[in-house]
Amino acid sequence: PMPQSITDTEGGGGGASAAATGRAATAAAAAGPTATTTSTSNENSATKAASALIIAASDKAGMAGIDRERINSILLRESANSTFMQRQRKMDEHSNRRIEEMKRRLECKDGISSTASATNNNNSDWRKEMKQSTIDPLLREYQSRRANISTCVVIDMDGFFISCHTLLDPKLATKPACVGGSSMISTSNYAARRYGVRAAMPGYLGRTLVTELSGGKESL
Repeated sequence: PMPQSITDTEGGGGGASAAATGRAATAAAAAGPTATTTSTSNENSATKAASALIIAASDKAGMAGIDRERINSILLRESANSTFMQRQRKMDEHSNRRIEEMKRRLECKDGISSTASATNNNNSDWRKEMKQSTIDPLLREYQSRRANISTCVVIDMDGFFISCHTLLDPKLATKPACVGGSSMISTSNYAARRYGVRAAMPGYLGRTLVTELSGGKESL
């Protein structure tokens, strides 16, 4: 099936999208092999970039042994060209540029440090010096100011919201179910997690995963 945008999936626009895709295919055919090759290359590049942004079913209870590769391929197919993924790619590119700039500055500083060490015939290490002169004293200061009466307790209520619903409607325990809507899921039960449905996932993607991976036998 033709990949749909978020707008198309949530209602309307499907016919317009199909028509636009048909016009694009006709134009590509008329333009010849070169245009088709370029288009395919661009699509592959976009797909590769988008796939790096998809993290399906990571570190969630009840998701051991799931088909991550197939789940990722479905998520990518359904959302690779969405506004969200386009925005994430731009943010990723910006982060990569910042990382490269920081690496360049570190390499430059390391080079200066190495040259100075060779000239002065010593083993000066600016990282070690910074740790001893700045970081270690700061750590000791903060540790001395920290009160010893503080206790932090973190309680992870696994699937809390869906568990509350299951108490009211016990049959949900064995059916793929979640709390949320088409735009966002807040939590899902273990039956749904087997299909890769998790919190912070759009509901329409959850429905697609369950329907497709179950072969139409189950629905979210």
